Amino acid sequence: MIWPVPYERLIIDTPLSDSDVRERLTDLIGGGRLHGSVGPDQFSISPVLNYRNSFRPQIYGRIAPGLYGARVRLTSTMHPVVTAFVVAGLLFGGGLTALVVIPSVWRSGSLSGLFVPIAILAFLLVVPAIGYRYEARKVEALLATVLPRNAVDGDRGDAR
Repeated sequence: MIWPVPYERLIIDTPLSDSDVRERLTDLIGGGRLHGSVGPDQFSISPVLNYRNSFRPQIYGRIAPGLYGARVRLTSTMHPVVTAFVVAGLLFGGGLTALVVIPSVWRSGSLSGLFVPIAILAFLLVVPAIGYRYEARKVEALLATVLPRNAVDGDRGDAR
């Protein structure tokens, strides 16, 4: 995960063929578990939620033939608009703290004026990460049930 914006990459080596992977992802979308689309060698999915969570993961993937089946490369992040709001909030909050709050605390000699801006910045860092991670774990578990891994593939890969 890249801080402060959740961003993850994952490689799944599966014994399934490319067409089986596409079929299983299409079944998840058709079954109402995921939103998205599946193309010949790529897909875009996000979880179907019965509640509001602006930080739900958007997952983009590529399907390619692997050594022993198919290789699925996943990139997971928040929606670009939500990411822009989070980054803008952090920049605004950090700038306001640096330009207004810190000089006034410096003049007064009391650190109590830093509590509210630091709490706001902490909130803007923690809430998106928790909301995103909660949903991302559920999608990873769902994908693990439909895309079995090869016996030698047990850890996260580097999808660069």
